[in-house]
Amino acid sequence: MAGLLAALFAIVLNWIPEWNFDLKHSLLLCISSVLTAAIASFFLSLWPFLLTTVVVVVVVVVVVVVVVVVVVVVVVVVVVVVVVVVVVVVVVVVVVVVVVVVVVVVVIVVVVIVVVLVVVVVVVVVVVVVVVVVVVVVVVVVVVVVVVVVVAAAAEGSGSIVTTSGWYYY
Repeated sequence: MAGLLAALFAIVLNWIPEWNFDLKHSLLLCISSVLTAAIASFFLSLWPFLLTTVVVVVVVVVVVVVVVVVVVVVVVVVVVVVVVVVVVVVVVVVVVVVVVVVVVVVVIVVVVIVVVLVVVVVVVVVVVVVVVVVVVVVVVVVVVVVVVVVVAAAAEGSGSIVTTSGWYYY
């Protein structure tokens, strides 16, 4: 209806300046007006469909973007968790290795100290035994010398005993 009214208005506007009515020209104006109105009506009737399509496309794009962001965040979180676990495992391994090395060093030091103490005790015992043996030998030698001197003096009848500290008379 709007196309027909537009065509009639165009015919009137064309007829007024010339005061002449051209049928071919009027038909062309009517056809172009009706066709323009029909095309405009067609596209305007498609507007809700186009709007719905645009909304659907926007929603799909938003959903895809959200899914991509969620996947990226999940991947980043997984990577961070894996890195943290690897770092914790490496730290635990390093701590265990350090503890084992310290324990081994402490054991070696204790063994060396025990060996040194045993050697020192053995040396001290050997020195004490040697000193005791030397003292016993010296005492035995002195006793033997004294006995020999006493026996020799008694056999002579001189009445004197020679000792290490000098002459004694009896």
